[in-house]
Amino acid sequence: MGVWKISIKHLRGEEIRLSDLSTISFEQYINYMIASIIYLIAIGLGLVLFIIPGIHITCRLLLMPGYIVDKNQRFDEALKSSWNDTKGEAMHLFLWIIFTCLVTIAGLLTFVVGIFIAIPLISLSLAYVYIQVSENHQQ
Repeated sequence: MGVWKISIKHLRGEEIRLSDLSTISFEQYINYMIASIIYLIAIGLGLVLFIIPGIHITCRLLLMPGYIVDKNQRFDEALKSSWNDTKGEAMHLFLWIIFTCLVTIAGLLTFVVGIFIAIPLISLSLAYVYIQVSENHQQ
């Protein structure tokens, strides 16, 4: 969650401090854990129901941590915000997931050293996607 916070702050041009990694409140952590459990159950049920619904759910709820960290939403609000704001964006998010899988594989194939580049790149790109989607639907 700290990486989410730092990535979002960096992309918005805000000052980043090492202490940002530990500024996540206990309430945010609990909301994140509850939302993640619901997210995983929903994905599991979706995958059992012919795989496509699971992929769709994964894409639609992908930005949930951003709403908890950035907007300090409760778990139910964050899940709803992610679901509502990603309407019509599932295919773009699916392609983003495919791309990040390829970047991760490429990172691992480069003697595992490349993964140290891939992980921050993926974190920043997901924060960028979150900012774009959440701000487009906020207007």
